[in-house]
Amino acid sequence: MNKGRRGRKIPVPCRVMAVAVPVLLFFCILFILALSMRKKDSTGGREYGMFEWTEESLDNPEKTDRLIRALSITRWYQEIPEELDRDKTVSFMEYMNRQKVKVYALTGSVEWGFEEDGASLSRQIQKVADYNDSVDEAYRFRGIMTDIEPYVSSRFREDPVYYMDLYVKGMRAAYEYAVSRNIRVIQCIPRHYDEQGLTAYLEQLIAYACDEVAVMNYGLSNEVEMIETEAGLCEKYEKELHCILEFQEVGIHGLTEQETYRQQGIKAADAAWDKVEAAYPNIRIVRDYHWTLPLYDMIPDTDT
Repeated sequence: MNKGRRGRKIPVPCRVMAVAVPVLLFFCILFILALSMRKKDSTGGREYGMFEWTEESLDNPEKTDRLIRALSITRWYQEIPEELDRDKTVSFMEYMNRQKVKVYALTGSVEWGFEEDGASLSRQIQKVADYNDSVDEAYRFRGIMTDIEPYVSSRFREDPVYYMDLYVKGMRAAYEYAVSRNIRVIQCIPRHYDEQGLTAYLEQLIAYACDEVAVMNYGLSNEVEMIETEAGLCEKYEKELHCILEFQEVGIHGLTEQETYRQQGIKAADAAWDKVEAAYPNIRIVRDYHWTLPLYDMIPDTDT
C-alpha cells in the first residue's frame, strides 16, 4: 500500500534563517526610523530657523552643515538671487533634504512696503511658485520669508498711520496671490508696531497677510513682554510665532548690548526662548537665529 511521501524535514540552518531574516528586517526598520527621528529627539520637537543673507550657501551647501549640526537647525531662510538657477537650487535642496532642513525663500526690500498693490512681493512669490511648479515636491521651497521694513524710512516716521495702512494693503494683496499659488508666507516684522499706536493695522497684518509671524525680538531679558501683543494676536488667529534673536556684534547697524546675544552666547539665547515658550504655551514658537555670518564666528569648526 502506498502511504504517500512524508513531508521533508527542513534543515536547521534554513529554519534559523526563516526566523532570523524577518527579525533582522524588523530591527533594520527600527534603526531607519530612529535615524529619521534623531533631529526631532535632539530638539525636543522644537523648530530652529536660520537666516542666510548671502547666496554663497546655494553654491556651497556643505558649508551650512556646521551650523545645522551645532544648532539643530530645522528651517533655513535662504536669500534668493534675482534669477533662480534651477539646477543649482535643486542641488541645494537635495543637500538640505538630507539634513532634514526645510528651506524658505528669503526676500524683501524697504520700498516694497510702499506698494498698495503688493506688486514687488507678488513677483517674488511668482518666481518661487514657478520654480516649485517646475520641480518635484522634494526640491520645492516650503514658503517665503519676507523682509520688508517700511518703518525704517523717514516718510514712514513722518506719517506712520498713512504708510502702515498702505503697507498692510500691499501685504494683503500679495498674500492673496500667494494663497492662489500655494505659497506659505511668513511676515517678518519689528516688535514695536503696537508701541506706535498701530495695533489695529498689526492685527490686520497677522490675520489676513500671512501664515506665520516672525518678530525681530531684539531685547535681552525682556523678550516675553516685548512680544505680548503679537503673541496674543497669533493665538487669536492660530498663527505660528517666530521669536528672532540677534547675534551680530555690538555696533553693527547700531546694535547695543541690550539687543544682541553676541556676548551672552547660545545658552543664554536658548534660556530666553524657553521663557517665551513657557509664557505662551498655546502658540507654536519657532526659534530663529539672525544670522549665519556671526554664528559661523561663534560656533567652532570641529573639522579643522
